[in-house]
Amino acid sequence: MFVTGVDTPLTSLELAFIKDIENYVDKIFWVINKIDLVADNERDDVLNFVTGIIQTKTGCGGLVKVFPVSARNGLSAKLAGDPVLAEQSGLPVLEAALAAFLVEEKSAAFLAVIAHKILVIAKEIGKGILSEPSSPATSESICQSATVRLDSAVAIAAIMAVRTKLEAMYRGCRPEKGSKDVDTELPAIKTRQSERIRRPAVIIPTLAAADMAADLQIPDCPVCRHIAKCSDKFLEYWQYRLSSDERTQNEFAVERGFCPLHTWQLLAISSPHGASVGYAQLAEQLAQQLTKYLAVPAEGEAVRRLVRDSQNCRVCNLIRQAETDYIHKLAGMIDHTDGRKQYRYSPGVCLRHLGMLMDNVATTEDRKFLLGHAARCFAEDAEDMQSYAMKYEAVRRALHNRNEEDAYRRAIIRLVGDRSVCLP
Repeated sequence: MFVTGVDTPLTSLELAFIKDIENYVDKIFWVINKIDLVADNERDDVLNFVTGIIQTKTGCGGLVKVFPVSARNGLSAKLAGDPVLAEQSGLPVLEAALAAFLVEEKSAAFLAVIAHKILVIAKEIGKGILSEPSSPATSESICQSATVRLDSAVAIAAIMAVRTKLEAMYRGCRPEKGSKDVDTELPAIKTRQSERIRRPAVIIPTLAAADMAADLQIPDCPVCRHIAKCSDKFLEYWQYRLSSDERTQNEFAVERGFCPLHTWQLLAISSPHGASVGYAQLAEQLAQQLTKYLAVPAEGEAVRRLVRDSQNCRVCNLIRQAETDYIHKLAGMIDHTDGRKQYRYSPGVCLRHLGMLMDNVATTEDRKFLLGHAARCFAEDAEDMQSYAMKYEAVRRALHNRNEEDAYRRAIIRLVGDRSVCLP
């Protein structure tokens, strides 16, 4: 999508840029911005003039279609919710054209570009094959060269045929017979998108045995790290939706957000603008609810219930589900000889998850194994911390190692878990 303005259409730098990309881009949406600067009775003349410049300078001939827009009026229309001003801005026409392209043409355009690149490579290979050999020809080399030439020619012909078909599909810019018309399909697409936006999916990564074995090699609690990863992905998704989707903002306001811990984690990855957009409706609803309490004075408990806690927070529920799944998988792994061996040489899990793991293993022998492993790990941490403390004196400072230096951190994680997932 190439955007220029009616005040300075296609400067020398813009023309140079178009020249640079013409061999790589087949489809360009030409957008003429700042159309609000032109009087209504002059608009057609200006657009014809700009279109003529594009046709002349780019050699596009009669294929150029320009989209006159006013970005300023389009923004004002969205902020004010003014459909008349939005229509006057020209943006709906551009949006419809882009949507039609994505529905009808995107795949064919992409494949046409790929076919073109493959054809260029094939022709270059063909040139190398058809060039004169540097060494004296033998009967064997002549036969081999003829075979390669034939294979190359067949490949090039096949690629050219595919490219021609793809470009015909692409240039036609219309769906094939029997396909749905874009005007009837787009509303359905928008409906499906809005349904997906309405309730963001809680996606917990699939746990594979190989992944769990790799997790056990890192000096942290693998369960804490897994649920922290799930929490981060979920918060990133919600941060995006809260800043861009009205349905998500409504749902977030109705649920009164997240618990205090995850509210601050969400704000840590949000911009001031995104947080303002995402929390405005929630603040408004809280104001209305407190006003109702003002009319009929409520107890303090009613006000305290307005704050989400870990029992009804979306992120906390996600973490509990991810935590339970991982513990079940890890318990199943320990029930097997190879899995137990991998766990034996790992740093293990924190105390909280050790308790959950012991509740999920199958035998008393497994529980004893887990307790013995945890006791040994704490003893090693204590020994490393004592060694580090003794060596910290100026004379011996250079003698300590990284394992001793990090021992306190490992012990604390074993004791209380990772700091990013410490729930109330």
